[in-house]
Amino acid sequence: MWRYNFDRPDDVVSLQAYEGPTGVGLVPLSERRMYMYVTTPEPAGKRFEREGLAAAMRERLAKAPPRIAALAGDITDDAEVVYKPLEWLFVEGDWSKGRVVLIGDAVHATTPHLGQGAGMAIEDSLVLAEELAAAETPQAAFAAFEARRKDAAATSSSGRGRSARPS
Repeated sequence: MWRYNFDRPDDVVSLQAYEGPTGVGLVPLSERRMYMYVTTPEPAGKRFEREGLAAAMRERLAKAPPRIAALAGDITDDAEVVYKPLEWLFVEGDWSKGRVVLIGDAVHATTPHLGQGAGMAIEDSLVLAEELAAAETPQAAFAAFEARRKDAAATSSSGRGRSARPS
């Protein structure tokens, strides 16, 4: 995942996504600023030196749609390029221990696309509240919560990352 901030044109008032071999999006941040994200397939563990990041990002946009290609020319400051591999985390095993239960990114972090992680955390909190209201003990609520949420979280997080075991 690559990211670069720009001045926001008046017509970028919501997410504009461009799909293809390289995923690109324009995301408004404020009345004056937006960022461009670019998702590219990179070899596992690929890291880049700070020097040359702007050129590397521009290179990945060489065949982008005209609007994106025009913006790519403004990607010039290596220090302003954010590059991070996309990762997810799904905790194997119990999501609770004693009086503690994990929800949201603490137990099933997903890639940063369109607020998916935040949405799943909100869903988790609503389901947990329902189960706490219905159960006789916190432990019973935690088990019911996990049973309801585990499949949905695994489906949303599947495919590209690492699993962890709780300690």
